[in-house]
Amino acid sequence: MPRGLVTHNPADFTGTSIKNLKIGTYHPWPEDLIERFLEKTEPEIAWVTMFCLYTGQRIGDVLNMSWSDIVDDKIRVIQEKTGKDLWIPLHPELK
Repeated sequence: MPRGLVTHNPADFTGTSIKNLKIGTYHPWPEDLIERFLEKTEPEIAWVTMFCLYTGQRIGDVLNMSWSDIVDDKIRVIQEKTGKDLWIPLHPELK
């Protein structure tokens, strides 16, 4: 709308027969729950979880990462959704 490409907000369903989705609220896992999960889960799942947590990337992008993507304390990811080529500094926990 600010760019003048559309005259109305396509996500605004006011006055239409389309009903908003009824979804709950999101609550992040508390630190102690994350720690317990990482201690008790399979190592492969713990690694994936840690890469999601410490890179901020979507699960699909994390699953496409490989060890060769790590160079000089950074990890390269080409995001599926945006196509952006990023170099993300490795969090100390990942090092």
